Amino acid sequence: GAGAVIIRYTPQTAANVTYTFKGSGSWTCPTGVSSVDYLVVAGGGSGGGGNYGGGGGAGGVLTGTGFAVTPGTTYTITVGAGGVGAYQAPGNGLGHGQNGSNSVFSSVTAIGGGGGGGDASSTGIAGYSGGSGGGGQGNGSGAPSGRHRGDSRRRLQPHRRRQPARPHALLQGPGEPRL
Repeated sequence: GAGAVIIRYTPQTAANVTYTFKGSGSWTCPTGVSSVDYLVVAGGGSGGGGNYGGGGGAGGVLTGTGFAVTPGTTYTITVGAGGVGAYQAPGNGLGHGQNGSNSVFSSVTAIGGGGGGGDASSTGIAGYSGGSGGGGQGNGSGAPSGRHRGDSRRRLQPHRRRQPARPHALLQGPGEPRL
């Protein structure tokens, strides 16, 4: 599915203010606000095609507090779309799913989920890497999380920002984000 961006701050004279972006847009930092808390979720990858296609990977999730912002500055918000369905592999049947798109707030970028592996032949097509790698085809292999596409000789580089262990724990109650 699609990603989201949530920004929360406390103005000098009011209670917490929360903006939730389910689509791309912009946010202008109000006077008196110098930092925000954020939650940035990228779009998930789509599943692979065929009877044995692998599941798409989840979009990356980044969260932080005390992120410095400048009053009067307009920040672009990009909300990543979920990956579109599996494509038809030329002469081979159904291919892999497509990657989800990245979500961005200022300099914070969550990576889209990897598309799932496809049921294109007896050996299958491996899933793509992403925020969470896409699952492998029935007798193929999945892809790692991160920025490299399944090259086992390359080590994945860790994100500079902390990834929450359980993204579902970010919701306190019915629809209330916990940042």
